[in-house]
Amino acid sequence: MLRNAILGLIPAFALGLLSCTVDPTTEEVNIAEDESALVAADRDMFGTYRAIVTTPGGMPLLVLKTDGTYHRTIRMPCPTAGPCVPAQDDGEFGIRHNGRISYMYLYSDTGGVGAYQFDLEDETLRLRPVDKREFMSMRRTVEATWCGERADCMLQNLSDPACMGTWMCGSNLCNYGCMAGPVEEPQHVEDPDPTF
Repeated sequence: MLRNAILGLIPAFALGLLSCTVDPTTEEVNIAEDESALVAADRDMFGTYRAIVTTPGGMPLLVLKTDGTYHRTIRMPCPTAGPCVPAQDDGEFGIRHNGRISYMYLYSDTGGVGAYQFDLEDETLRLRPVDKREFMSMRRTVEATWCGERADCMLQNLSDPACMGTWMCGSNLCNYGCMAGPVEEPQHVEDPDPTF
């Protein structure tokens, strides 16, 4: 029982550590300066980005949504027995440009803030935590767009297929379902006896 309690604390502890990716004193100064300089994200940024991550603390999934929120997963240390479950993190994100350098801030619902330098070219998002030297590359995966609920699909600027239909969310992936036939508008019918 004690072993299960300790294993249950690992994701919460790791999220706390990983959401604070900069020196706390530097972080406070940067965030205070950045709040007035935050800008709207470019429309091309929204979507699901994935990377192959093998080391604990890495981010295999980042979803940027049009309402200014994000969802991400963080690779956790795997126990020797049992499944290796990534930690989930949600919050809001902000963008700041400083000359030719762009920064992304992930304001976690848990209270932590992650600061990253980033570069977006075509379908590749390169991120570097401000306290690290190396960038990691994430690829936009339109064919495997993440969702926790149906609304997540509509918040990623996905292009609708040519058919009439709707977005659905199943197994954490967005799927578009086409209707079998065209939708017909109901015809107006005159009431033969308007006195009733």
